[in-house]
Amino acid sequence: MMNIEKFVNSKFYRVFEWFYRLVFLNLLTLIVSLSLAAIPFLLHYYVNNDGILVIIGIILFIILFIPACLAAFIVIKHYLEDQMGNVFVLYFRYFIDTIKRIYVIELIILPFFFFCLYSLWFYGSYLDSEGFIYDFYGIFSIVSFVFVFFIIVLVILLYINLMLILAYFRMKTFAYLRLAFRFSMIYMGQTIIYSLILLIPFGLLNFFIMEFRPLYFIIGISLPQFIIALVSRNKFNYLARNLEVLKNRNMEVEIWN
Repeated sequence: MMNIEKFVNSKFYRVFEWFYRLVFLNLLTLIVSLSLAAIPFLLHYYVNNDGILVIIGIILFIILFIPACLAAFIVIKHYLEDQMGNVFVLYFRYFIDTIKRIYVIELIILPFFFFCLYSLWFYGSYLDSEGFIYDFYGIFSIVSFVFVFFIIVLVILLYINLMLILAYFRMKTFAYLRLAFRFSMIYMGQTIIYSLILLIPFGLLNFFIMEFRPLYFIIGISLPQFIIALVSRNKFNYLARNLEVLKNRNMEVEIWN
């Protein structure tokens, strides 16, 4: 009995426990995100070779990936606070709750984000084409490309801060956006670091596809989230203990448990 107790309290067991949690969270995030997106991809492959099905599949993947990824982060925060619970039960509980809390935000932000991606592709294609002319429209295209690029970066920063805010607080829908925007401006340096932590594995997936793909599917999403949760928890625990800091900024907020 003493040996079992000693093993359970050992660092090795803690590392193993976190590893399997992160693996399950990573797989759950991908499986949930691909659950609906797989349908148009399969139709595209087996029935109709139509590019619109690929676009629909990508859109469905992004729509589900956002709450799936946010739910995984909330579960990580849950375990970092030494709370217990089954990883599957916790994940789907937080996944459903996250959808309820952010579906309005997704309805607003995602169409805008997709439009910005299309605009970036449109202006980028023209700037990279042989027909590019350095005239009024050419200068306009350059300015528009740069402007849209920074808008996309801002949306990514908003998402990073939204992930943190959702894990710690309950707020009204648009209060989430306002606070995420303020944090993106006030803590831009830290938010960029969090973004790099989250995006570096995806970058490695593109540069070293065959070598990194299996590892990414196992832990490429949840491990960066775990690192972000560790780095950011002191600041957000402070804010959770001092809600007046947020309430003084006209934020109706309560602690999320």
